[in-house]
Amino acid sequence: STYNPLKVTITEESYGLTHNIGCKHDVVEDFPVKKDTLKTGAVVIDEAPKSNPPFGLYYAGIDTITPIKSTVSKSLQSIYIYKAAHELDGEYTQDTLVAWFAGRADSPYDTYKTTRDLIKYYNARALIENDNRNFIEWMIGQKCQKYMMKRNEIALGKDLIARSSIDTSEYGSRTQNIKTYLIGLGIAYCEEEIGVRFNEETGESKTIYGVERIKDKMLLKEMLEYSPKKNVDRIMAFCITLLAAKSNTNRGLKVKSNNTKKSEEKRVNYKKELANSSLKHKRNFRSTFLK
Repeated sequence: STYNPLKVTITEESYGLTHNIGCKHDVVEDFPVKKDTLKTGAVVIDEAPKSNPPFGLYYAGIDTITPIKSTVSKSLQSIYIYKAAHELDGEYTQDTLVAWFAGRADSPYDTYKTTRDLIKYYNARALIENDNRNFIEWMIGQKCQKYMMKRNEIALGKDLIARSSIDTSEYGSRTQNIKTYLIGLGIAYCEEEIGVRFNEETGESKTIYGVERIKDKMLLKEMLEYSPKKNVDRIMAFCITLLAAKSNTNRGLKVKSNNTKKSEEKRVNYKKELANSSLKHKRNFRSTFLK
């Protein structure tokens, strides 16, 4: 079936942040983005945050834009919210993407606010691209330091840290220094064998790959249509999110909930194409990024 993204508007009420269904803007579906593309974008929620979510349940990865008002820029600020693996009512719950946004409003600070509100709404630990520090400095000005991960909190290999001259106490991660490592995380997530689909009529079985967990069709489209000349803001934000969530390893987070009903898995248009062609990302995503 076709997955229809739930567009929302995050608003602030007297009791805190909430979301209202619907948004006056559309999800940006041009790729690559054109000069005349309407780039404001919309927040998409697949799973709303739990009530008073504990810090460490949700993680965010952000690929940022410069705070320059521009109608011709092809770069989008991108963020993914990822629910880390945890124990829910005594049952182990898998990690999953729960919300995302990619856009660029006329005022870059409106874009920054949308990103900040999404982080705060999920009480997420946020790993922010540090090659461009403008959003980090803006978050500091908004007194939102508690949400931002520092480099010494990131689960990087010792060899990566040893070869880096970056201050490990600073906020965020300079992605250009670890781009190969980041892309490797994305590839591993997509290539992971997570199950088998059995056809009772034919008796044939087919491997289910991790790529089928991704519901954002525009992220999948970037993976399919990548070239070095195109901005891949969503891919970078997604990979940064995976890196952020790695810090959850062995945290042993337990979450209580009165709602134990499991939601039915939805599908997205691009999944079949990506999974049924010997994983096209192996040719595009892997061979192009890891040259």
